[in-house]
Amino acid sequence: MLGFSIYLDRPINGAQQDYIQTMAQAGFVQIFTSLHIPEMVNEALAQRFLDLAQVCQTTSLSLMVDVDAKTFKHYRQILEQAATYCQLKLRLDDGFGTEEMVHLAQQWPIVLNASTLTDELLTGFIEHGGQTKSLSVGHNFYPQPYTGLDSNWFQQRNRWLKQRALSISAFVPGNGSLRGPLYQGLPTLEQQRHQDPLLAAKALFDQMVDDVFIGDPQLVSSTQLAFKQYFQAHIVKLEVQLVSSKWRQVLGQHIWHNRPDVAAEVIRCQESRQLNQQATVLPEHCIARQTGAITINNQLYGRYQGEIQICRTELPADPAVNVIGQLTPAACDYLALIGSRIGIQLQI
Repeated sequence: MLGFSIYLDRPINGAQQDYIQTMAQAGFVQIFTSLHIPEMVNEALAQRFLDLAQVCQTTSLSLMVDVDAKTFKHYRQILEQAATYCQLKLRLDDGFGTEEMVHLAQQWPIVLNASTLTDELLTGFIEHGGQTKSLSVGHNFYPQPYTGLDSNWFQQRNRWLKQRALSISAFVPGNGSLRGPLYQGLPTLEQQRHQDPLLAAKALFDQMVDDVFIGDPQLVSSTQLAFKQYFQAHIVKLEVQLVSSKWRQVLGQHIWHNRPDVAAEVIRCQESRQLNQQATVLPEHCIARQTGAITINNQLYGRYQGEIQICRTELPADPAVNVIGQLTPAACDYLALIGSRIGIQLQI
């Protein structure tokens, strides 16, 4: 599932509420926030948290809140009140003993640190009467550059967690307002610090992560739309530069779909051969194909004439294949999103 972050260093006002609403409409179903802000242990923070819980109630969003032992003790009554508004998870930071975790898990779903969990802690949790159905794990985000998790270690760790049947959450950076004081993104993986949030989210889902949160306070509206189109409508928009304007109508009037049997080096537009079967495609512009080249098979390909493809890699020239367009460099990055049956809308 998809989630995003709302921080309590400013009021949950009209602009914040509007952003929460648009993110909910874009398919995000949960919010991450933190009460672990030592410099803000006061009534204003408590009120902002309750305001956020009430907004979650009106938008049908769940809420995950980061607490350490000290802040939990200070805000326990506020947390109990917030749980009457929306589904609430506690992400437990420092200071909690095993017995206390078990006790908390009887009242709330709890989230433990995915990167530091041990078999000893998990065994102790169960031996003290804890139920793993109320337990999940979450990786941290890392504000300081170069301190995010190593990708290989992350994958190994996630395999270990999945062997123990645990649900995993992690963070990707935003691309609107970044969170201070460093403003360098809030990713779990260092290699994703400056990556497109949609690409980063898809990569985490592919690495056994169940819940992906936007770590920073904002996604720009175009990226919100891209998330909605990909995760709800299963469509990717790709910007194309044409070789000739005669291909504008052919390419732009349809939503194409990658075939269910995914090819290694090209995306095969499933509908194209049937739609183009009445036309004769003469050999033209049969040049070497770059990554992101848009091609159509000409009459030399026999019954494969009319098939439109998008190149995932560089391919040599073929007298039976016409190059009719080229994805922009930014659009080429999105080729990684196009799996089985994913829709493709070419923007010309």
